[in-house]
Amino acid sequence: MIGRIKLQLLFSLLLACIYGNSQDIHFTYFEFAPQSVNPALNGLFAGSYRASGIFRDQYQNTGVQGYRTIEAAIDAPVIRGFRKQDWIGIGASFDKDTRGAFKFSDTYSRMGLTYHLALDAKQTRILSIGAQRNGVNRRLNIPTGSENTFVQLSGQNSDPDLNNLQQMAETGGSGAPAVQGSYSDWVGGLSFTNRTKQGQMMLGVAATHFLKENAAFTGTYNIPLRITGFFTYEGSINPKTSLEPGLIVQSQGDAFELSAHMVTGYKISQTSPLVVKGGLGFRTGTASAQVLLGAEYKNIKAGFAYDIPLSGYANASGIQNSIELGVSFIGIIKKTPKPDPIVTCPRL
Repeated sequence: MIGRIKLQLLFSLLLACIYGNSQDIHFTYFEFAPQSVNPALNGLFAGSYRASGIFRDQYQNTGVQGYRTIEAAIDAPVIRGFRKQDWIGIGASFDKDTRGAFKFSDTYSRMGLTYHLALDAKQTRILSIGAQRNGVNRRLNIPTGSENTFVQLSGQNSDPDLNNLQQMAETGGSGAPAVQGSYSDWVGGLSFTNRTKQGQMMLGVAATHFLKENAAFTGTYNIPLRITGFFTYEGSINPKTSLEPGLIVQSQGDAFELSAHMVTGYKISQTSPLVVKGGLGFRTGTASAQVLLGAEYKNIKAGFAYDIPLSGYANASGIQNSIELGVSFIGIIKKTPKPDPIVTCPRL
């Protein structure tokens, strides 16, 4: 009985966080999820295309499911812009975010377009402007049992459908179908990149939910405006060692979150392209310490992040930590030259 009460308490806390504050998807190692951070990052790299993916698993407990998020994305610079030093990038991504005992899920499909305006001929300073359209499908599984149906949800920003969850469960009974809905939304983003011989600095800001799209299954529920700012830097301090600080700030409704980390890279040898990485970070809100590990080999990057809650859910039963696994690959399509044929005259 005590264990069940603890699980129900944790579930209530999770729902209050998810729906009361109404925060969107977020990652610790956000460098592996550029399209969920800012659409201005589409096609902003040296290469022909970039494929990336990340998986996050958090607050998984016996009998209660926390957050589980997966993202897969691809983006590319496609054509030259109005000037020869400018270019246009495109991107597409797919996300699925599932949380809670009733497996409330949002499935995102994103399409983005970005214009990269180089402020000098060598493309060392770049101003990028991007727009992204999101299609979101929502699903809520009606529980087949009655053990959790008495959980009450509150909060001014709560989805009205969730406030009626108990009634839906009681009337739906065992095997009742899920509740589904969908909506579309837009994201606008701006970023600035500065490239030097020592490294590359990037910073930007993005906004979404500014059109007040109705995200409720029934009735009206406008997700609060979200503002996301980020900063990253990749630079060398000597031939073998590099520093990669990262910072992301998100504000949505009454919720505010800041996550920062410092990762150090070390090149195994001068003749090997392998770089191993490690670092620490910290997240506010539900205060969490972060451990980040990674590796880079030529055009392939991989990363692992582990969050350790220090407050909030830290004292709840079960496993409260989270893990992330991310990977990215930058491909280069080499064009085979087609020289004009040389016609020689036969000897007479």
